[in-house]
Amino acid sequence: MRKSAAGYHPETSRSVDSAVRPVWALCVLLVVSALAADNARGDNAAAALDPDISALVQQMRSVTVREDAYAVLSDLVTVDDLDVLHRALQEETQTTVRWRLARLIGHVGSRRSQDVLRTVLLHDDAKGVRAQAAWALGRAGKSRAAIADLNHAMQSDPEVCVRKGAAEALRTMLGPDAVPLFESALAFEEEPGVRLTLQWFLDVDFQKTRAPEVVPGQATYGSYAGTLYVLYVPTAYRRTRKAKLLVSVHGTDGTPEAYADLWRADAERFGLVVLAPFFDATTFPNYDLLNIGLDTLRSDRRLLDIIRAVARRVNIDRSRFWLFGHSKGGQFVTRFVLAHPDRIARAAACGSGNYVMPNPGTLFPVGTKPHPFALDLTPLDFARLVEIPLAVVVGDRDLDRRKDAAHSFIQAVRAYAERHRVPCNVEFFSVHEGGHSGTSNYPTASMFLFEGM
Repeated sequence: MRKSAAGYHPETSRSVDSAVRPVWALCVLLVVSALAADNARGDNAAAALDPDISALVQQMRSVTVREDAYAVLSDLVTVDDLDVLHRALQEETQTTVRWRLARLIGHVGSRRSQDVLRTVLLHDDAKGVRAQAAWALGRAGKSRAAIADLNHAMQSDPEVCVRKGAAEALRTMLGPDAVPLFESALAFEEEPGVRLTLQWFLDVDFQKTRAPEVVPGQATYGSYAGTLYVLYVPTAYRRTRKAKLLVSVHGTDGTPEAYADLWRADAERFGLVVLAPFFDATTFPNYDLLNIGLDTLRSDRRLLDIIRAVARRVNIDRSRFWLFGHSKGGQFVTRFVLAHPDRIARAAACGSGNYVMPNPGTLFPVGTKPHPFALDLTPLDFARLVEIPLAVVVGDRDLDRRKDAAHSFIQAVRAYAERHRVPCNVEFFSVHEGGHSGTSNYPTASMFLFEGM
């Protein structure tokens, strides 16, 4: 049994902003024709997309057109296509395809779909697929069987991401009626990230904006339209002097307190204000990919919203800031840098499992082809990313796939810089005896971020 531990307690103070939700409109016929007519550019040629549902599902198996096919499917699938999606989910072997299929099924929603998703949630071998099945089950319709299975997964699944995903699905499905289930799970949960998620659901109305208390030398909580963040203001802070801002983005564990605490010494030394957002997996399931392609908020936009709100309470330079992220947070960093290069002073992406690549034939956030759900980011100029001082940090004891991904990114960046004759300020660092943790990557990232300060 998992024991109880102290949870977080958000600060209560006055509202400073109202929620602003971007509304995206997409003409499906235009997108399909554009994608079908496009012969992918770059080193990997992508086949033209077939607007037939079965063909699109099959094309998700190809890395070069996976995001294109998924984007079109997200807008095309209806309840009439569920048989195709159900069969594909049961027969597919690629994990990256299967979790997308689960999301599509949840997006459409159906009582019949619940049996398929419940089986995946309880019995699939891949934790990522189980987590996405939980998310989808929360949107596929309300039933006693689905509630029971989600509650079982929330309390018993061995994987953190699945327990969090099940909790998030229960909140979506039940709203305030999920409170007794969260209280029961919280009594035995030990993992900090899961505890934060449960306590956040219990304590915070997701539509609220709460200003943080500005207490030099202390970390306090705030929220913008329901997105929690932790703010640390250094002891030397003075309202009359503009302070530099460091944004620290958590990994899959979702513990913003730890990512704010990580930088306390640097905050005191350099007079930094530290902001650590909490991208809850209900609203931001793919925050590392900026949530692009989903019918939810974009994580890059929400971060900029939070910075604007904080700037009304704290005298910070919000025009350009320092950006750090570990693991899934590191994956957020490279996408944010490419999307908003003018906002970045220096950045560090640590322990990332994947990176945005200079492939104009693949949709952003994987490549640089404009995504139909993020046309405000057009054009995406990879040369701007190459010119930003960016550290790619990975521990030499991290998984081989993360080390390989880092080396592939660095090679691609250097080749791009040479081919386009632009200065390359992206640097690679291997942490001796370093594993997959923010604390082991932090010292190297800190030296890079504050070089010359």
